[in-house]
Amino acid sequence: MKHAASDDEAERTWCPAEVDIFCDLNGQEMEAIAAAAPMKSYYAGEILYSPTQPSEVLSILKKGRIRIFRVSADGRALATADAAS
Repeated sequence: MKHAASDDEAERTWCPAEVDIFCDLNGQEMEAIAAAAPMKSYYAGEILYSPTQPSEVLSILKKGRIRIFRVSADGRALATADAAS
């Protein structure tokens, strides 16, 4: 899986500073969150998560669109949510 990388440190750490759940953290705590959860970019159509893959992540959408769906027993994609920023 390819991920586009950002060279700008400020761009990499934007997320914690702009998300309400992190608003009470100090600068050092924000840096720790940013280091533990680096920003990733994905290409259109790339699958970010599948129920068959064990995962404990928090994804925050900075820019773009995301579609959340389930695949039915007969193989149809059933959209449960669409989000855009």
